[in-house]
Amino acid sequence: MEINKLSFSKRILLCKKSTFEKLKEIDIEKADNTKVGFHSIKNIITALNPNLEEYDLDLDVEIKQNEVISSWFDTQDEAKVRSNVLDFSRVPEIGKLPLMKNEIMSYGALISYMRRYALTLVLNLNATEKISNTNNLPKLTQNQIARLFAIANKNNFTEKDIKKVIKTEWNIETIKELNNKQYDLVCKRIENMKSKRIENMKSKKEDSDVLPVENPFKE
Repeated sequence: MEINKLSFSKRILLCKKSTFEKLKEIDIEKADNTKVGFHSIKNIITALNPNLEEYDLDLDVEIKQNEVISSWFDTQDEAKVRSNVLDFSRVPEIGKLPLMKNEIMSYGALISYMRRYALTLVLNLNATEKISNTNNLPKLTQNQIARLFAIANKNNFTEKDIKKVIKTEWNIETIKELNNKQYDLVCKRIENMKSKRIENMKSKKEDSDVLPVENPFKE
C-alpha cells in the first residue's frame, strides 16, 4: 500500500484503526474496582506516535479555558487540517480539582485529564474498558482474610457485618472480591472502633452494666 496515494481522510481512518489495534496489546490502567480500566495518556501516545509517522500525519491538542481543540495535519500537504472541539463550557467547575502538593501540580493534573479525554474522543476510543480477564489481578491471600476475621472477632463484628459494609460501599458480594485498598480500609475502620466503643460504654454505664457492641458500619 502506497501511503502517498491515499487521501487525507483515508490515512486518518487507518491511523485510528492501527492505534486501536496497538492499544489492545498494551495493558490498560486498572481502576479500583478491578473490573474497569482506562487507556492512560502514556499508552495512547505510545500507540499513536508510530502511526502518525507511518501515515504522514500530525495530531495537535490545544487546551483553552473551556475547550480542547484536536487538529489533524497532513504532512504531505500542510494546507489540509481537520479539527475536533471538545467543549467543557457546560460542565460546572471543570477546573476545580482537589489541591495536590501545589497549584502547579493540580493544574498539570487537569491538563493531563483534558488531553486524555481529547485524544480518546478524536481517536474514537472508549473512555473506559471492562477488564475481561480478572484472574491475573491481585487477590486477597488467605492470611489477609484470616487477619480480617481476627480483627472483626476481637471487636465483636461478624462476617455478616463485614459483608454488609462491602456491599453498601462497593457493591461487592464476597470478601474475596475486595482489592487491597478496600481491604486495608475495612481493617482500619474496625480497629479504629475500639476507642469509640469505650467512650460509648462510659456514656451508657448508668443505663446498663452489659452493653451491646456498636456496629461501626451503621449510619
